[in-house]
Amino acid sequence: MSAARRRSRFGGVATAMVVVLLAAALVATLGFLYLKSKDDGPTYRTDEPKIADIVKKAVATGSIVPRREVQIKPRVSGIVRKLHVQPGDVIEADALIAEIQIVPDMAALTRAEANVRQANIALKHAKLELERSTRLGDKGLVSARELSEMKLAADLRRAELASASEELKVVREGAARQSGTSNTMVRSTVAGTVLEVPVEEGGSVIESNTFNEGTTIASVADMGDMIFLGRVDEADVDKIRTGMDVVIKIGAIDGHDFSGKLEYIAPKGATIEGAIQFEIKAALGSTDGQVIRAGYSANAEIVLERRDKVLAIEESLLQFEKDKPYVEVEVGPGQFERRDLELGISDGINIEVKAGVDEGTKIKKPTPDEKKPS
Repeated sequence: MSAARRRSRFGGVATAMVVVLLAAALVATLGFLYLKSKDDGPTYRTDEPKIADIVKKAVATGSIVPRREVQIKPRVSGIVRKLHVQPGDVIEADALIAEIQIVPDMAALTRAEANVRQANIALKHAKLELERSTRLGDKGLVSARELSEMKLAADLRRAELASASEELKVVREGAARQSGTSNTMVRSTVAGTVLEVPVEEGGSVIESNTFNEGTTIASVADMGDMIFLGRVDEADVDKIRTGMDVVIKIGAIDGHDFSGKLEYIAPKGATIEGAIQFEIKAALGSTDGQVIRAGYSANAEIVLERRDKVLAIEESLLQFEKDKPYVEVEVGPGQFERRDLELGISDGINIEVKAGVDEGTKIKKPTPDEKKPS
């Protein structure tokens, strides 16, 4: 076979293949257009009302804290010489917390020393006057009354010296010799659990006084009496009352809800992150053996309203026209009509339906565009 005939034959085969491919593409296009023309239109998903329990709640966020937490502060300024407790220790009232080494205030020390010197001078002078009066009294030159006054003056000067000496000892050492007590020994004023000890041995502390709240040596609290401390939004505060039951969910303890009783609602709100919120307190009920630690984050749910076994639909099915709620119910294949609804309470997911639809009614799930209120 010559080369010309081979090229002619190959060209004929290629042309036939192109024709076949074009024909197949034409058939596929016609088939697609036919199937598209047979499309019945858009399809819609539907849902039905159901019988459900609906609970309307106010939710407060906060934490679990001891009802009474006491901060133990020193009565003298100085350096922590020794700590006798650590966080987690259970202690009794009057238990020794820490020992403070006094660092005397130089101005107070100077005044105390000056008072001692003045009291010494006054006492010496009173003794000399008493001795002179006694000698004159023996000669009958001083009356008994004048002699008695001199003895009284000497006794008063002696008492002043004792008082000044005690004051000097307190300034220097933080202790009074006669009382037997020492301000350098910091003791707990309550019984409970030591929550924290924010100071270290060797650290400086400041006494608690009129002008300074002082350095906290330790925090002590009764861990057997815990409360929920949180805040509720102003939209819900008018709906709650003290004495209401509270369900407390602690973030660190999964799968366990704790009961509580609302005890306190703040009379004044505070602006937090741009919203007005009110502080609330609720007593924590039985812990069922769970270990509750101070500072756990928690949520408190307060039941405002409750409806059991009522007809309800999902809120996502609702549409609105001029703030009037309605749904579209199926009346035939692909056919829907509007039904206005009378609604009850909502829990944020399901909402009570008082009138407008019945159980078994098929309700169209609206598209995002249909959800826009008109």
